[in-house]
Formats: sequence, C-alpha cells, structure tokens
Amino acid sequence: MPDTVWMARLRKFASTGTWQKTQATEPTEGVPSSSGSVAVSAPDPQPDTQAPVPVHTPMSVCATVSPVSRASQLLPPPSTPQLPRLWAEGLPPEDHKLVGKVLLRTGAKGKTELQDNLKLWYTPPPPSHLYHQAPSPDNFFAHHLFVWMPYKLWKVKVVCLNPSCGGNQLTGGGLHKRARRVLDVDRTYNMVTETLIPLLYPK
Repeated sequence: MPDTVWMARLRKFASTGTWQKTQATEPTEGVPSSSGSVAVSAPDPQPDTQAPVPVHTPMSVCATVSPVSRASQLLPPPSTPQLPRLWAEGLPPEDHKLVGKVLLRTGAKGKTELQDNLKLWYTPPPPSHLYHQAPSPDNFFAHHLFVWMPYKLWKVKVVCLNPSCGGNQLTGGGLHKRARRVLDVDRTYNMVTETLIPLLYPK
C-alpha cells in the first residue's frame, strides 16, 4: 500500500474513529502480485464502556450493615416482674424496680417466681457522677434489701422451739405475703422473708 494511501487512512481514523477495511484488489500491470501477501486491517475500536457503579442510599447502607428482622423490632423490651400486691404496698416506690429485678423472674408458665442463687444483702447501684439527661429519683433514694430466707439461701433445717411443737422441724411455707421496712441505728432498709411453719400446722 502506498504511503499516501496509508497516511490518508490514518487521518480518517483519527477524525472518525472508524478504520477503513482493506478491500481485495486485482494486481495491476507491471506490479507483480505476491501469493503469500495477506491484507491486514486494524480491529474496530470498541467504545470505552464501564460497568455501572451501584449507588447506595442511606436505607440500603443501613440494611447492609445492620440487618434487623422486622419481627425482632416488634418485640417489646423485657420488663421487670410485678411485685406481689402486699409487697408493693409495703415497699417505697423507689425500691420496686430493684426488688423485682434481683429477686423475681417470670417462669415458663408466666408466673412470678424467685431467682436462683439469692444473696443475704442487696445494695442499690450508686448514682452516676454525670448525667446527660434528667435522672430518675430512684437512683438517689433506693434502700438496701435484706433477704431472710434460710431454706432458700442455705438449705438449713430449722427446728421449732415451741414446746407444743415437740421439737419438730419447720417446713417452708413460701414467701411471706408482706415486705417490711426496718429502722436501723444508722439507716432504713427493706426486708423480705419466707414463711416457716411447723409440720403439725396447716399452711
């Protein structure tokens, strides 16, 4: 191919972006043809395409980072078991939450029952030194709790000292229906107990 034709095609390719394919031509007179020559054409240029970039909205980002099922969002937060009626009447309102949290739980059948691994004394959590919103008064006025339940705490055997009992062992009769407030020499605390009765007496 003459240089003039080659340069013309290059200039056309630069301006249009399309390469002109070489057409097969008959050999001219006086110019020997070569049987082994092959016409080579430049490949068609492909448009510069890029894969679309996904655009994430704030909702899709939140769903990807922290997927939360709708069912779990509808579940109510766990609440403190409700105190027995006479306990609630005998204890100060600021102590209801502490007593219900450390002593009681909701059983498999939905009934309120005692927690496992009880302690003799429960101390209310101290108030924080810094609050970013108005705190609850319960943090400042809650009282200590004394749990007197020998059978529940230590599995001991207590004998009735009344002569009419004949030295028989006392048996557990469940929680005492009332909670008491005790005035000590330096403070006031709450006390809950269990009922111990002789075997000869009905519960």
